[in-house]
Amino acid sequence: MIPYLIGMESLVKNGYFGVNPIKITPDLLMMYTEKGFAQ
Repeated sequence: MIPYLIGMESLVKNGYFGVNPIKITPDLLMMYTEKGFAQ
């Protein structure tokens, strides 16, 4: 759960939520896979 929260915080700081959600979805999935499952 913590990796997901850290990831969301990073997205907010990097301004990803100002981008088209459809465009950012693959990046979100990839980031969650790397930080959330590959530990």
